[in-house]
Amino acid sequence: MNIDLSKKKILTIEAIRGLAAIYVLLAHIVQLYNLNSFFPGFEFVIKTIFGFAHQAVILFFIVSGFSIHFNYSSKNLITKKEIGVYFRKRMVRLYPIFLISLILSLMVLYITQTPSDYLRNILSFIFLTDTSKGAIVHPIPTNFPIWSLSYEVFYYLLYPLLFFGIRKYSLDKMVIASIVISLIAAAYEFIFSPNHLTNLLQLYWTWVIGALLADLKLKDRKILSGSFLKGLIIFSMAFMFTLENVSLIRDWAWALFFTLIFISYFSESHKTTLLQKAGNFLIGIFAVTSCFCLTYQENILFHPVLLRYILIFIALGSVFFLFFPFEKIQALIRLLIKPFVKAGSYSYALYIIHWPLIILFKYIFLKNQVITFPAFALIVVGNVVMIFILSRFLELYLQPIFSDFFNYGLYFKKTTKSTL
Repeated sequence: MNIDLSKKKILTIEAIRGLAAIYVLLAHIVQLYNLNSFFPGFEFVIKTIFGFAHQAVILFFIVSGFSIHFNYSSKNLITKKEIGVYFRKRMVRLYPIFLISLILSLMVLYITQTPSDYLRNILSFIFLTDTSKGAIVHPIPTNFPIWSLSYEVFYYLLYPLLFFGIRKYSLDKMVIASIVISLIAAAYEFIFSPNHLTNLLQLYWTWVIGALLADLKLKDRKILSGSFLKGLIIFSMAFMFTLENVSLIRDWAWALFFTLIFISYFSESHKTTLLQKAGNFLIGIFAVTSCFCLTYQENILFHPVLLRYILIFIALGSVFFLFFPFEKIQALIRLLIKPFVKAGSYSYALYIIHWPLIILFKYIFLKNQVITFPAFALIVVGNVVMIFILSRFLELYLQPIFSDFFNYGLYFKKTTKSTL
């Protein structure tokens, strides 16, 4: 895992951020521009490729937990002063660009005359919106992706408690505790009804897993690539595609998949025993076979016939994957994510600014118009270019100004106190 020491950034994490943000952007381009209308009969194929923006956000949670713990684990987040500085830095990092994105969202709301209400608009500014059942309110309709910021901010607020637990007990025990908390929240929703808090807690373990992965990196803890890691990856792939309509299992399967891919990246290659190879094969085949049987059940799958082809592909690919050396897998991961390193530096702005700009472009250029596909493609490309330009400006040029202002404020306070 490469580290840019001059900027204290892990390039792999930056690349993953960039990859996730660009995927979400493309998924929402397909959704909001209704790309299916130009390719009738291929809607399910398009959905299979670009229909997992929500799941990509889970990857953001893991990366967020990784980044926070990687940067703060060596600090002393026990004293009120350190905790205060931590919260202020988090807000300075998040809120200025977030505020700009919401002001833009309100402008687009007014221009397009999109129906909304004051509660949605106001609570969007204080990270209290969500799209899941039991949410207080949905986000402002001209910026739906900000729902995930409610989760991020909540996990940021919990980090000092997590930090205290890690110091007093251990990170491994805190991971177990976070999984138990998430299971209790899920059980509460199943028995009673969902609410905003249980929605947040259900995915908390994914953020803590990110902290665990950061700990592996910081302490250079080695993980052996044997055991049943490959079988579990195939297991998670089978279920994350199959149980799409069972949101909790779907999200946990995707989180498990992302976690296992991270662990694969950290792993050290070594020879596996015949028993381990057989175990991996049996785990993978069991999962694919079980999911294939589920395709004949009603009301749990978005497209059973297509899913059967996906599962067959997973089954055939797993035979190759089980015998593919881990060092080759790691090299393949590096190759795939390397082009997205630069986008990672402005992925946050890209994520929270793209939705209102898509809606605005669509309203201006496609309102009550029937156009050819080349003209449509030109509009979409122009929209994407505008999103990237504005995102880069906000993150790389405007955000440092806010950070410098904040740092100057801290410096001024310290200097004033020292001279009294």
